[in-house]
Amino acid sequence: DLSRGKSTVEKNGYLWLIKPLKSWWIDYRLTERRVRRSMAILKRNNLADVQVFKSDGVPTMHIRIVEDVFLKLWSGLAGVEIG
Repeated sequence: DLSRGKSTVEKNGYLWLIKPLKSWWIDYRLTERRVRRSMAILKRNNLADVQVFKSDGVPTMHIRIVEDVFLKLWSGLAGVEIG
């Protein structure tokens, strides 16, 4: 339910978080600039896939974790081998 500011959807075989830019400020006090910069950093480091798809007819940012990269980094931090 996007009226509450966040939702998930399955698209292209992945589960995506849908969160409109304005709701990042409402929920977490993150400006649009900060969110866009953070998403760019996550994308550049291949930790997240950030794409714009339409949601209820409105172009909306969709975010998903790139699981294999995340788990590899997480296991290195935790000192545990995964897989």
